[in-house]
Amino acid sequence: TMEFWKCLNKLEPFGIGNSVPLFWSRGCEVTKISNLSGGHLKLTLKHSCSYIEAIYWNFSQELKIKDKVDIVYEITLNTWNNINKIQLNIKALRSYSEEVSIHVNKHHYKCKLVDDNKILITNKNNKKLIFDVKHQFDKKDFEYKNDYLKELYILSQQVLGIQY
Repeated sequence: TMEFWKCLNKLEPFGIGNSVPLFWSRGCEVTKISNLSGGHLKLTLKHSCSYIEAIYWNFSQELKIKDKVDIVYEITLNTWNNINKIQLNIKALRSYSEEVSIHVNKHHYKCKLVDDNKILITNKNNKKLIFDVKHQFDKKDFEYKNDYLKELYILSQQVLGIQY
């Protein structure tokens, strides 16, 4: 929203020591693609119930309508014909996958959301952990062995884009 854009601008000036903030969104659906000269793409993306325009400079992959993607982006203001619009400036894009790989202390895990409210974490030996999305760690969870589980759980929430 324009209100968020104004709040974001209060963080300026951006430069060395104060980088432009990057944002990340998972599972955005491509609803419109326009090829621009110079190998650039203008996209319309749907995330949840919202639609937003995005630009990806020097994009060389193939992308189709209805593709789902994960994106890293800056939020910019596009002014054209005296009309201001919020636009995403895509910095990185990958195909969306329900399962995401993570690494913690040299260990490899796969995690995904199941049943819309549980996080499934699987290790290389196919051992599984399941957490409720809204799990709250209490005092007994802070024992040595569970600090690692807490870190694993929090990281899996982050890479799956889960907020609560």
